[in-house]
Amino acid sequence: RRGAYLSILRDVTDLKQAAHQLERQYHRVRATEQRASRERDRLEMILQNVADPILVTDGKSNILMMNRQAEELFELTDVTRRDQTMIQRVQNNDTKVTSFISDFALTGDRARRAQLSLVRPATGAALPMEVLSGKIFDQRGEPMAIVSVLHDRTKEVENERLYEELKRFSSELEDRVREATRD
Repeated sequence: RRGAYLSILRDVTDLKQAAHQLERQYHRVRATEQRASRERDRLEMILQNVADPILVTDGKSNILMMNRQAEELFELTDVTRRDQTMIQRVQNNDTKVTSFISDFALTGDRARRAQLSLVRPATGAALPMEVLSGKIFDQRGEPMAIVSVLHDRTKEVENERLYEELKRFSSELEDRVREATRD
C-alpha cells in the first residue's frame, strides 16, 4: 500500500484581511486613547494653574473634575474630616453650588451667572463669590458637562462697603456744614 495524502486547501485571504483591519483598528483606538490622555493632561494642567476655583460637573451636578482651589471649598480632607464645624461648612458650600448648577442644568440656557455667599471651611470667613457656569454640548447638541468658574468678590464687596460708608460720611459732613452755616 502506498502512502495516501490528503490535502485541504483553504483560502485565508479574507481571514488575513480581517486580521489586518483589526490590527489597524487597534492602532487607531490606541492613538485616539493617547490623544485623549494628552488632552486630559493638558486640561488638568490648565485647571490646576487657574487662580479661581473651577468645577466640571455632569448634567446631574456630579463632579467630574475640579482644581485645587475648588477642592479647598468643596472637598473633605483628613484635617476637615476631624472637625464637625469644617464638615458643616464644606457641606453648606457644596449644597449652595450644587443647587445653583442643578437649577441651571434644567434650563435651556447656555450660560448663567449668580452671586453666592460661601465660607472658607478652614476659618469660617465669609466668601462672596460670583459663579459663572456654561454648558458644554456634544456633537448631537446635547449638554454633556457644565463648567463653573467661581470668582472671589471679597475685594469688590469691601470696596462697595467703603463706598457706602464714604457716601454716608459725606452726607453727614454736608449736614454739619449746613448746620454750621445756617447761623
